[in-house]
Amino acid sequence: MTEFRARSQLGRVVVVGGGTAGWMTALMAHRFLPEAAITVVEDPEVGVIGVGEGTTPHFVQRFLDVVGIPVSLLVQEAGATIKNCFRHTDWNGDGASYHHPFEDHVTPRVDIASVHPDAPWHDGEFSFASRACDRERVIFERRPDVDPTLDAILNLHAHGSFALHFDAVRLAELLGRVATSRGVAHVRGRVGTFERDAAGNVVELRLDDGRALATDFVFDCSGLARLVVGKLHGTRWHDASPWLPCDRALPFFLPTEAPLPVYSESRAMRNGWLWTIPVQGRLGCGYVFDSRMTSAEACLRELQERLGPTVAPVRTIDFSPGWFDRPWVHNCVAIGLSSGFLEPLEATSIWFAVVALNELFRRQLALGDERARADFNAWFGLLMQRGLDFVHLHYLGRRRDTPFWSTFRDRTRRPDGVAQALAPDGWRNWAGDDAGAAGNPLPFPWTSWRAVAGGTGNLDRSAVSRYWHYYGLHPGWPERREAEQARIDAVVARCLDHGTCLRLLGAPPGR
Repeated sequence: MTEFRARSQLGRVVVVGGGTAGWMTALMAHRFLPEAAITVVEDPEVGVIGVGEGTTPHFVQRFLDVVGIPVSLLVQEAGATIKNCFRHTDWNGDGASYHHPFEDHVTPRVDIASVHPDAPWHDGEFSFASRACDRERVIFERRPDVDPTLDAILNLHAHGSFALHFDAVRLAELLGRVATSRGVAHVRGRVGTFERDAAGNVVELRLDDGRALATDFVFDCSGLARLVVGKLHGTRWHDASPWLPCDRALPFFLPTEAPLPVYSESRAMRNGWLWTIPVQGRLGCGYVFDSRMTSAEACLRELQERLGPTVAPVRTIDFSPGWFDRPWVHNCVAIGLSSGFLEPLEATSIWFAVVALNELFRRQLALGDERARADFNAWFGLLMQRGLDFVHLHYLGRRRDTPFWSTFRDRTRRPDGVAQALAPDGWRNWAGDDAGAAGNPLPFPWTSWRAVAGGTGNLDRSAVSRYWHYYGLHPGWPERREAEQARIDAVVARCLDHGTCLRLLGAPPGR
């Protein structure tokens, strides 16, 4: 658990923007700045972006647990479902899938690829989360000693880390209700201008209707509008498009399928990829593509060919992959889309907002603390660069059947971090997962790289061997193979199916 040290003289804190990032920020500020008056200013004409959102375990462990919101509440009021892992399909052009699982306590920590020469490039055959996904099971089993006085999630035993899917609109509404019930003020209105003092700090926000809000500190959660750190302060933008060329998305809904998947899926398409996120009552989907290689109309035709003529995008989302070099400027910090965005792959947006808030509240939010700002901004740059490297890796599979895929390596730069990670000694960059600040390491440990590099055919088996040898984990695998598979399958058999788990957590009937 991160040790939070945030204490300051701040009496008035304003969060510009609602949505998931804004209300998350308000709840974290309320938790760690208990003396401050927290106000969220939300433009009623700005909607929440998202047609279903996926998260990582950080959202549960470093946000929900920290602010005291039970998972069961999201199941009951935000359409939440359980997520075991990511599934990536057809990225090699063969229709096959591989998984990027979260950490669990069941998968054997052995050097599969090096000691078993016939093992596949990736180790899904031996992954607990992968085998649970294939059998439509969550990673929970019911405890034998059920205590009806406890929250429902506490009567389930988790065999590892898990994440959630949820309806983004309903989640923002839920977080808003929780925050205001705890004393966070909610002001509806559009920010028109900002007043700054001689040092550059924002001291007052003026709304279009004439109201004024005095402030000591501002969180910019205005999404892609980027009102404060971007438009007001003019912070330099780091363009990631030379490495990640996709810049448009067509989001849409599909009816829920049964059984409900326990993973977020990304499926490679002719000109990009398709996300599918299962929430209660529907599937949230979206086609991410490069507008320089194709059109929204062509992508829609492809979707309708695959999924049926009723597919109807709810909007077209334009985005520019990249981030601000200084998300913390004077007394303003950008969180979420306001600070930057890569693309929806691997649920980086909410994940990075959560870890940024954790990192921020480890620091003193004191005015004039240049060292704290510089350290945070440097850390944030490493965070986004690590994310860029890892997302780029997904595109390096074997698919070559369309111009998008056959020219991808020629049209884009390969990040230095990808080359370093895939080198035979690349694991050393991730040994101990200690690249980040104490208590808040950077994302994507080497085991994540191993999963995606293996799934895309880029795994150096000697690197795997050296990584496991470093940790002294090299038992004889061939002799244990069948026994380990039987042990994993026995645990999977005890786990709940998705529907039963959601009902135990209080999901409304018929969802």
